[in-house]
Amino acid sequence: MTRLHTRNLLVILLLALTLTLLTNASTSQAAPSASTTILINEFIATPTNSEAIELCNATDAPIDVSGWTIDWGYGSTTIDASQIVPANGYLVLNDDNTGDIGISNDGTVLSIKDLSSTVIDSVAYGDDGGAPKPEYNYSTARVPNCIDADNDAADWNIDDSPTMGSANDGPASALGSSTITINEVTGESGASFVELYNSGSSSVDLSNWRISVDDSYDIPSGQSIAAGGFWVLDEANFPQYFNMDAHGDNIYLFNNTKERVDQIGWNSDPGTGNSWNRLPDGAGAHNGWREDLTPLTAQSVTKGYTNVPSGEQAPDVATTTPADGATDVAIDANIIVTFSEAVNVTGNWFLIDCTKSGQRQVADTTVTGGPTTYTIDPTADFTAVESCHITIYKDNVTDQDTDDPPDSMEADFVWDFSTVGAPPPCSTIPQIQGTDYWSNCQGHQDNIQGCITGVSAKGFYFQDVNGDGDPNSSDGIYAYFYSSWDNPNGLAPGDLVSVSGMVTEYYDTTEFANSSSDPLHVNVLGNCTLPPPVVILPDDDPAADLMTLYEQYEGMRVKMSFDGWVVGATRRYRSRYPAGDPEIAFVDHGSSIPDYTRVFEDDYPGYQGISYLSGGLGHNLPDLDFGDNLAGTNITGVLGYQFSKYALLVDSDPALTTVDNQDVSTDVTPLDPEKKQFDVCNFNVENLFDNIDDGQGDWGDWAPGYPTSGSAEGAAEYQAKIDAVATVFVDKMKSCMVVGVEEVEGKQQVYDNLAAAVTVKDPAHTWQAAYVESGDSRDISQGFLWREDVTKVSITPVSGSPYTGWVSDGVLDFVRTPPDGLFRFYAGSTDEIDLHFYAVHFKSKRSNSSCTTPDCTDKREKEAADLRDILSHHQQAGENALGGGDFNDTIGSSPINILDGSTDSKNLFYDLDHDQRWSYVFSGESEVLDHMYLTMNLYQEQTPGWGHDFGPIHCDADFPSTERASDHDPVRALFSRCVTVTAPENAKIVANAGVNGIDLNWDGVSLSASYQVWESANPYFSPDPQTDTPLAETENTTYTDENSLGDPATNHYYTITAVNACGNASALSNRIGEFDFALTPGN
Repeated sequence: MTRLHTRNLLVILLLALTLTLLTNASTSQAAPSASTTILINEFIATPTNSEAIELCNATDAPIDVSGWTIDWGYGSTTIDASQIVPANGYLVLNDDNTGDIGISNDGTVLSIKDLSSTVIDSVAYGDDGGAPKPEYNYSTARVPNCIDADNDAADWNIDDSPTMGSANDGPASALGSSTITINEVTGESGASFVELYNSGSSSVDLSNWRISVDDSYDIPSGQSIAAGGFWVLDEANFPQYFNMDAHGDNIYLFNNTKERVDQIGWNSDPGTGNSWNRLPDGAGAHNGWREDLTPLTAQSVTKGYTNVPSGEQAPDVATTTPADGATDVAIDANIIVTFSEAVNVTGNWFLIDCTKSGQRQVADTTVTGGPTTYTIDPTADFTAVESCHITIYKDNVTDQDTDDPPDSMEADFVWDFSTVGAPPPCSTIPQIQGTDYWSNCQGHQDNIQGCITGVSAKGFYFQDVNGDGDPNSSDGIYAYFYSSWDNPNGLAPGDLVSVSGMVTEYYDTTEFANSSSDPLHVNVLGNCTLPPPVVILPDDDPAADLMTLYEQYEGMRVKMSFDGWVVGATRRYRSRYPAGDPEIAFVDHGSSIPDYTRVFEDDYPGYQGISYLSGGLGHNLPDLDFGDNLAGTNITGVLGYQFSKYALLVDSDPALTTVDNQDVSTDVTPLDPEKKQFDVCNFNVENLFDNIDDGQGDWGDWAPGYPTSGSAEGAAEYQAKIDAVATVFVDKMKSCMVVGVEEVEGKQQVYDNLAAAVTVKDPAHTWQAAYVESGDSRDISQGFLWREDVTKVSITPVSGSPYTGWVSDGVLDFVRTPPDGLFRFYAGSTDEIDLHFYAVHFKSKRSNSSCTTPDCTDKREKEAADLRDILSHHQQAGENALGGGDFNDTIGSSPINILDGSTDSKNLFYDLDHDQRWSYVFSGESEVLDHMYLTMNLYQEQTPGWGHDFGPIHCDADFPSTERASDHDPVRALFSRCVTVTAPENAKIVANAGVNGIDLNWDGVSLSASYQVWESANPYFSPDPQTDTPLAETENTTYTDENSLGDPATNHYYTITAVNACGNASALSNRIGEFDFALTPGN
């Protein structure tokens, strides 16, 4: 890799000698030049709470590194004051003497910079360089100690016994010293393997050799590899965290003394059914960390056999004119595409997409040439100063030979160019913002002036003092620093500043963004008068495009008047500000959305029709519930664009008019002690973590008391959270007999604390709790709480056999391993029933490198398929099962559609009307995330058997953060025993033509769920409860027929049926007429 400086032992010795003489000559001389003396010597990347970096000093004088910067590419932190690296000694940097360190587990460029931001030393590892990435609790260390040969692959090795604070004494790197190489690999799920090859002339004993991919596999004793032979490690034998990623990873090979002898890496997927191969066997470099550095070739799997280059190659694009990245392309230029072989092109085989002149397909051009070289002549010329992105679609290009497969291109081919013309002026905020949805001034910009209009927890907004007078371009912009920024220079509204740094588009927000490679520089030039606010209207059209409405005001000071109702209760996001960052979602009464209705995600997608009020500039907002009135006149602030929605960030505590309307009902019918009933519930309790850093990934800004482990403040916050959740269990869920919980720290003590708190609030019962380890990097787990009157038969993690035999592909894809709780109700009685309860928590929508879709839908689709298959197994085995939890997807999404495709189970939310289907409110949109799927043998109500009733308990989602225990509502399924019920007796009229109508009553029937009232003008009528419709259905033993008055010529006759929990009716009661006498059935 390229360094900014060169070091060797001779230079170090000469400088050390010179500097020692200077120091002896005058005690006021500065310390030795750090650029030749301070090295990053060792670092630990995982677990999160143990991240640490060791510095070494090779001189005889101490060096002060206070205020220096540790940078890891996507973030940085500053070393605390009074931090000295002693002469010929070491300094270990961690969270105790340095800001929050966030070293990547997968790889990055880790560097240290002095006070002038000069890079003093750096190491590129893992995905980004030749040094190896450390495993869990291991370190990556320089060996030999404190020596830099400017070769990251050779200078570093893994140390499984870290020596932080002392000399590194582990084995060195010995890349290329062995005849054994990593020869072929694939990370394809279900088919992963690592193949080793021996290029030598004699057999090699592999006993105690090591293969490392995030976790170590130590080859057992007695394993060897013959000369010219192969040895394969299959996925079935991978250790637990040996997580090979098909899309990009690194593999390291160590000999039996743990010298690293070979390594490879890749940053793209070789394709389904393919693997990465050395061609020929054993060829290439031994220090590779990308496929092109070894090199590796993607082709069909030849596991355990010689790698042979593929004969027929897929067609591909060989050259293009203009080339990728070309600039100053003439506006009348043609596009020339040359393929690697003769091809046929069909349909719209290309798309030219330009930022100004728009899109062009085949019909918009004239195509000539072929079959190898094609010329594309656009009908309309390009526009000056625009960027164009071209895609050649693989499915529309096939080769002309008959040696197939492959026949078509392996992937779409894309490239970019820009047209001729002067670069856009980028010297002011309006010029940077421009009139498009994105900026044409992305990249570094210097000395952009503006007046600060608001300071957020992570940056500030500033606005051009004069503006450009163009209503189509914004005069304001956001400057983002980092999540732990604390405004060290005291920037405030009314400061006139000059900003230099990188302009970028972050989720469609044009902003200055701080980075280690181009840090933001802000100079305060003086004071300024805040620009007058521009009037904007609330979003009152759910069909309107939000960017069309508001993009021209992004980042500007605005004012809005509104009068509406709250659809998203006040949510307070964590922030350094005392009030947090409160946000309220509301709909204005001028909207086409009916007043006081709920905005459902599937009715109005994309936050359209909703307006947002935020206190993100350090101001408070009232705590409001769903349905409360919210009004304000000329409320001023800055219009920010935050993750697909625009929010008015108020610039003072606003004068708002609010009305506390009727809350959403949280009433739940408790279990009836007179009936045979049981209930099960599910509850995502939202980040129930204790205040102790256990080193299991459990410590972050979601943990109480963060960043100080064990603090009294954290303990109080933790206890308050425990008490709030326990209150929901008892007061809202009515001590539901079994509760599956999600988002709880994977620690038995936390579960026990919650069970104890519930027992205190519910002294009629004793509660127990258990969980299974989920494997989640943040230690998020799922588990159960249950009462003493329920028999816990078993709680088993869903991993391995027998569960792999129940899913269609034989592979379990749960990101967080769920528990299978087998619970028994009414044990030992004739009503005994067993229920398998799966508490699941699907992958979040936060993307990472393991996902192939931006919001990780692909992961949740696999999890849904696994749960579907497991429930089908229980259904077909005649067993009762329920899968419930936080599915992180809504009704109508592809994962939920996968579950709905099964005929063996059903989502209980489909028992409810559309306007009753919600358990979560996100940015004002109500949706179902917390589903319950029940196997059909329990869902289909039969007599004798069990009937069910289902519903969410709306005690959280519609209430502000300060009044709720979680952001999810619990959901509950109530089961009632269905038996044959007898006909009601003693039906009679107790008031003839009473004030409100004819009053009826009758004797109650044991185990009935409700009663049907039947009416007719025929005294001997005989209704059929299976086909006819009753006059009314009630849970009471009384009823008033209000429609019976006013017609003295008509007589009314009644009979009653009792209905059990499964909906089956009894025989008819005695019939009664308008007068209190019994009727005898006639012919």
